[in-house]
Amino acid sequence: EYSGKIDSERDLRIGIVGRVKAGKSSFLNALFFDGKDILPKAATPMTAALTVLSYGERLEAIVEFFSDRDVADIRDKAGVYKKQFDASLNREVEQQKENLIRNKRKNLGKDGDKAEIVLSADEMKTIRENAERRIQQHMQANVELSGAYDQYCKIEESGIAVSSLGTSKVLASVSLDKLAEELAEYVGSEGRYMPFTKSVEVRFPEERLKGITIVDTPGFNDP
Repeated sequence: EYSGKIDSERDLRIGIVGRVKAGKSSFLNALFFDGKDILPKAATPMTAALTVLSYGERLEAIVEFFSDRDVADIRDKAGVYKKQFDASLNREVEQQKENLIRNKRKNLGKDGDKAEIVLSADEMKTIRENAERRIQQHMQANVELSGAYDQYCKIEESGIAVSSLGTSKVLASVSLDKLAEELAEYVGSEGRYMPFTKSVEVRFPEERLKGITIVDTPGFNDP
């Protein structure tokens, strides 16, 4: 029971925590919105937005965007990822080339050491594709760098300048369904403004939220 913890100065803040894609948003959608997909679900660990539920006299959502400094930090981490990826890829390609040439020499028998081995374009294409998959899988373990690279690619593809967005935007809606449609542009996996969305606060006249703020966190493994 939380009634004794509430005062006139601040709300009781409740955090919903767990790993990315553990069902946190689905749980809150079921609890407050009859199972409708109103709250955003993480597209990727990096692009998952922090979501806050609070009481409001009218239905609205306040979207907070990443600042210029935030985007610069994402860009820098994406650059580190790309540098490490390229260096690892080159090493992996050379290693796979050496392995294939060594196997070809071995198959030629005693004359293999003297033979000139030239790999075909198809063989080199296969080597590179295999190397890329291997390095991508390896670098996914660094969620902060791989997530930053994924997000910065989306920022670049959007063609939107973060300076044109301002710091925040208010989405006022007449219904939950309409609000969900509007939010999709900001937090949906294909939303135009999704790469720039830092957090979303959803306010609505729900008596159970009086004196409470619920924070739907992106996840423990979100950078």
